[in-house]
Amino acid sequence: MSQLNEKRISILTGIFLILLSVLLFRSFFLSIKGGNSSVIPNKSLSLYSSRGIIYDCNNIPIVSNSHKFFYYFDTAYYKKVLSEGKVNFKTVEEQILKYFDIDIMEFEKKLDSSSFILLGYTDTEKYTFPNPLNLFVAEDHRNERNLLYDSMIEVVGKVDSFGSGVNGVEAYFDRTLSPKESGKVEYQTLGKYSRMGESHTVNERVDGEDVKLSLDINFQNILKQTLEEGLIEYEAKSVQGIILESKTGKVKGMYSTMGWNSLIMGIYEPGSVIKPFTFAQSDKYGLLKDDWIFECTGKIKPYPNFDITIKDTHVHGRLDLTGALSESCNVAAILIALDFLEQMDDWTFYQGYMDLGFGNKTGIEFPGEVSGIVHSPKDWNLITGVQMSFGHGLAVTPIQLVSAFNVFANNGVYIPPTLLDNKNDSRKEKVVYTSDTANKIKTMMIQTVESGTGKSAKISNLSIAAKTGTAEIAYPGQGYVEGKYNSTFAAIFPADDPVYTVLITVEEPGGDLYYGGDVAAPLFKSVVEKILKYLEKPLKTDPDPIILKGWNFPDLLGLTRKDVLDILDVLEIDKDSIVLSGEGAVIGQIPDPGTLISDVDKVEIKFGTRGELD
Repeated sequence: MSQLNEKRISILTGIFLILLSVLLFRSFFLSIKGGNSSVIPNKSLSLYSSRGIIYDCNNIPIVSNSHKFFYYFDTAYYKKVLSEGKVNFKTVEEQILKYFDIDIMEFEKKLDSSSFILLGYTDTEKYTFPNPLNLFVAEDHRNERNLLYDSMIEVVGKVDSFGSGVNGVEAYFDRTLSPKESGKVEYQTLGKYSRMGESHTVNERVDGEDVKLSLDINFQNILKQTLEEGLIEYEAKSVQGIILESKTGKVKGMYSTMGWNSLIMGIYEPGSVIKPFTFAQSDKYGLLKDDWIFECTGKIKPYPNFDITIKDTHVHGRLDLTGALSESCNVAAILIALDFLEQMDDWTFYQGYMDLGFGNKTGIEFPGEVSGIVHSPKDWNLITGVQMSFGHGLAVTPIQLVSAFNVFANNGVYIPPTLLDNKNDSRKEKVVYTSDTANKIKTMMIQTVESGTGKSAKISNLSIAAKTGTAEIAYPGQGYVEGKYNSTFAAIFPADDPVYTVLITVEEPGGDLYYGGDVAAPLFKSVVEKILKYLEKPLKTDPDPIILKGWNFPDLLGLTRKDVLDILDVLEIDKDSIVLSGEGAVIGQIPDPGTLISDVDKVEIKFGTRGELD
């Protein structure tokens, strides 16, 4: 009987082992074939959607994204479990110190005052905590936005802790940039092993769309550096500047030392930089006389029957039309305006400013743009129109002013400004002046830099058409305050075929210098010289016969020692890496002509008689 029982037990054991083997084989087979979710458990991995990237015009990222995981310690639950004796205080603290750089004494103090204590965060990778620490740690995650260039902060703006644009381009294009849809990868796993392959279910994430700006990070950095230096040099309250690409209206650089984008969101009385528009308005209606001669005594009574006298900055004496503009004569501008108002009317004079975009938003892609102030003729006093002729009695934004000035670079056509690199909407372009009028005024403005109030902006071999402006600042309840000025310089270059239109404004210079030609014009010159160096190509119609600076090492054969040293200096070759031997002209050189400058570590030049070249 016992033998029979033993036999039965052996048979049952054999059957059990066979069934167990079948089950194990089936599990293994399903794990290889992919199986199905009812047999093998699923795991998932989240794919977090990111905010779109903002690029400059050279496709350089201005911002970056990082996904951060934040870890919070639940003090209430921890104290409850601790009081029940279910966890060891030391074990939890040791585990915290293993994962986080935290002051444990501060941590212990917060246990009695905080519901949750921030332990720290990780970038991209998520921590998995051991028991018992995992019982008390709550996890949160979010995308973080990182600005890569501080010169861009006023334009790009910021995002809040929820990843939404707060101001600047981030806010204007928030819907475009915002993450669209998170994704997920689902995969099957058996125990601690997971199979990665065809069995995955993948829902791709959808990131926010990218935005490409017209700004050039190099221009932007040049502006920031130069304007910050000017702020100190001229003891100013603020300095700001804009660089437009003349033919397209694209903003290549935009910076203000104010810490906010005052170029779009701030207004000021521009002063004499408005005078080219007064001259152009008169010429547009055939009223500007080429043979006009003005006698400037330093002041004028616009209406003899009224006791109102407007002072000029200087006694200019006898001036022709070009001299009146280049020397920035208030008396001449007022006489031109009075002639216009007498022969035409207030509304036509007013409309001329509106046609240039003053008093209206430009529509640039930036939140918070303001309209400026141009009073309707129905609200004018006796001298409002006269004041407007030399830049008082109205308030403009810098972006309005530089865009209006850009009319002279485009044969009288107004081109709206844009912060987008790929904007091709020309519907708002409009003809303000005839090409004859625009070019006539532009030609006159060349003398501003050659011999007038803007001489300090002069750059060798570069033609510049410009206008200076110096306006007293009016304060609420005080009126115009003596000694407080806004100083401006607006320019287009090269004058014969404009590439860039630039505006520089210095608010309340504190030293002895305060005229636009004395403070804003030198800053313009510094900015342009740095831009030309960055571009490594002069913007002029008559360049030097040999442009030495470039990407390749030149052919020096036959040149003299002085020529060679001058060339190597222009190429910024380190003097310690230059070896010269012999006398006469160059008969041999290392490196070879055409070698990339970036690959040049050492320069060896051999001199001899020119006959040795053969």
